[in-house]
Amino acid sequence: MPNAFKKAQVIVDFTVPKSTIEIIKIASKQKKRVVIGTTGFSKKQEKQIKNYSKKISILMAGNMSLGVNLLMYLTEIASKS
Repeated sequence: MPNAFKKAQVIVDFTVPKSTIEIIKIASKQKKRVVIGTTGFSKKQEKQIKNYSKKISILMAGNMSLGVNLLMYLTEIASKS
């Protein structure tokens, strides 16, 4: 799989947590950006992703829908009021 990423500028991952962790390990070695749409991570896996995000750019969202993300953002703002 590492060879599959050599020419990529960004890796887009919508797989399963175990595969996502392996993908970000490879991405980190190759200095690639990663978009993660996978859900269901354990706390340990979330910590691993956070640690990798200090080395490479990672965008992680459990839902890529603009509308859902906007509603989550607005809910956060409203809850602070």
